[in-house]
Amino acid sequence: MAINKNFVVKNGLEVNTDQIFANSTSGKVGIGSTLPTVDLDVQGAIAATDVTSSLLRVTGYSTLPQTTVNNDLSVSGFTTTGQGMNVLGISSLSNLRVVGIATFEDNVNLDGNINVAGFSTFVGLTSVAGNLKVSGITTVSSLSAVGGVVAVGSGKTLTSFDNIVVSDAGISITGIITGTTIEGAFSGTGIAIGIQSTGTSVSTATSTVNFAVTNGTLAVDSSDGGAGITTVTIPTGVSLGLAIALGG
Repeated sequence: MAINKNFVVKNGLEVNTDQIFANSTSGKVGIGSTLPTVDLDVQGAIAATDVTSSLLRVTGYSTLPQTTVNNDLSVSGFTTTGQGMNVLGISSLSNLRVVGIATFEDNVNLDGNINVAGFSTFVGLTSVAGNLKVSGITTVSSLSAVGGVVAVGSGKTLTSFDNIVVSDAGISITGIITGTTIEGAFSGTGIAIGIQSTGTSVSTATSTVNFAVTNGTLAVDSSDGGAGITTVTIPTGVSLGLAIALGG
């Protein structure tokens, strides 16, 4: 049937049982529904090649092969991305959880705490402007304090299984340094230098060692066997080298 004039329905329209329903009183149209709750209520799938919406609300799952958002994007629940997600502008996240790999090509500013339960690998330079507190074990292949200070608190111990190299920076330690070998030149305002022996007995005897120079050779004669404390008299022009051996 062909109608070449306008088709006007003033008291509502219903096609089939619930295929198309138009309520003239409320002004709402339902497709697949006889009780439309909004202006256009569609109960079923919609196929559209071009949709323009000023406000889009999705309460269930949505599969979007490609989406472009020109303005703000507000997500109140969980967001799962199976592929990559490129964010070219500023993104504010109150809670970010990354299960797989996350790649950031530019700067990342985080105002809150960073909790890392597993391993973290930083390829480039990592800069911390404030304090860095590590409650567990920290393993570094190279630790450099350029122009700064490496400080160890009172009662704490700094342990190195390899070499510690300090160029221009200083090491300020109020705790204990334990080392098997110390190399290099030292300067400072030390109070005293002590020599410790593994021996437990101290002699109170006194010995006198006489020096005689023969053909440029200095000979030492111990008058009482060299035991105990020794008094040394050095002639003019003679240099003395002293070796101390401490025993048990």
